[in-house]
Amino acid sequence: MMNCIRKASSLAICLAFTGCGITKYYDGPARSPDQVAEIRYSYPLQLMNVDGKVASLFASDRFNLLPGSHHLEIRYYSGVATGKSCKIDFDAEAGKAYSVIYFAPSFMKWGAFLRKYANGFSSNENKAPFDSNKDIECKF
Repeated sequence: MMNCIRKASSLAICLAFTGCGITKYYDGPARSPDQVAEIRYSYPLQLMNVDGKVASLFASDRFNLLPGSHHLEIRYYSGVATGKSCKIDFDAEAGKAYSVIYFAPSFMKWGAFLRKYANGFSSNENKAPFDSNKDIECKF
């Protein structure tokens, strides 16, 4: 019995502090993957706001948007905030996957860009350098 309580408590704490699943940044019911764009990002990036709305501190590192023009604000946070954030404006396409990729040659110098994937997420494409023909730079 105590083992079940511990497992349930651990699950509740995990869900409360890390978020789970995919956060949706649009009104109404959840939609199928072919009707939304999925965006991913990872630590040490922190999503600050989406289309002018403050992002949840505990949201998951994956979120969905409806197709159309969007504005993201992202901050680099590695234990201490750098104090600056960057902005990405882009047109999301239904059924497409996007990833915010960062590079940080030093603690106070960092950058990021948004990459669109043609056929779902690919870890190989994440390792490719910035390509001005297909990636959208994060502006400070």
